[in-house]
Amino acid sequence: MLEGGRLHRFGPVSMVHPRRALLFAVMAAALAACSSRPFVVDPPSEAMKAVEPYLSDASERGPFDYNSDPRPIALCYSTQLNTLDEVMERARTLCPNDGRLVYFSEDSIVNGCALLQPHRVTFLCTPGPQPPSPYE
Repeated sequence: MLEGGRLHRFGPVSMVHPRRALLFAVMAAALAACSSRPFVVDPPSEAMKAVEPYLSDASERGPFDYNSDPRPIALCYSTQLNTLDEVMERARTLCPNDGRLVYFSEDSIVNGCALLQPHRVTFLCTPGPQPPSPYE
């Protein structure tokens, strides 16, 4: 709507300036392009304490071996964006040599996760084959 030769800012949607519409479309596409895949985050301190014996006796056993010693894997995910299969597949790729994933904990408050993926799940990756899933 024109008022004194200027476009009224509360006019119909069809009168939105093309640059603003383009900016909105680019911002929406950028947000949609953000990875919705579960991503790695620092594990909780309790998980680090669980593997501490493997870290502390390095002088007796040698250096920590990521391929054979247990280690925590923490992932952020969203119940709205990710399925259980996606979270488990991502965790399996982070556990070397087809190690065994043991559920450790899950939290949603002050955990280092992003706003769109607020849940953190932590597994301990231990040597040995993964047992069959009870859900299959």
